[in-house]
Amino acid sequence: YSGIPVVRYGDVTECQQGAATYKLGNGTFLYDIALNGETSFIVPDGVTKIDEKAFYNCSTLESITIPASVTSIGKNAFYGCSGLREVRISDVAAYCGISFANSYAIPFWYAKELYVNDILVSDLAVPEGIVNLHSQAFYSCTNITTVSIPATLRSGVEGLAHCPNLADIALADGNPYYRMHDGILTDAAARTVY
Repeated sequence: YSGIPVVRYGDVTECQQGAATYKLGNGTFLYDIALNGETSFIVPDGVTKIDEKAFYNCSTLESITIPASVTSIGKNAFYGCSGLREVRISDVAAYCGISFANSYAIPFWYAKELYVNDILVSDLAVPEGIVNLHSQAFYSCTNITTVSIPATLRSGVEGLAHCPNLADIALADGNPYYRMHDGILTDAAARTVY
């Protein structure tokens, strides 16, 4: 997989996964037939960008593994991936730093479970140093029940409100952008409730 810098719609690149070779882009990786009956896909380590429509309408895709090397995901990369149920990552900070082009670039638009290093996450700690979190980075992730927000986070907590089983939020001391009042997270001025 080394040497594959981009998963790009429009370029022809081959990727070996298991016994199958996948052509990524140029219209060849846009439909379920491209997955050859497989339900999971591991984006190769070293890939920095998943371009627009990379997994467009892959409705049989159930699991996607996104390496820490990915820094951006293009528009509609996961559009129509209605069977997607799990996202697997190895580095929460790297995932939090991904630039998502739109809502359908975020795998959690469909997926409901987050795995970090093959462990289903219920307690999500947004790493210290993260300043901005995409407002839908963890949208509708059902297994998250607790979130810890670092002192450095200044935007993006609204997306965590869409995690249906979120029961507890811990805010780090010294965060000047948010505050907790009787278990309720608000902005620093207490004008917006999350």
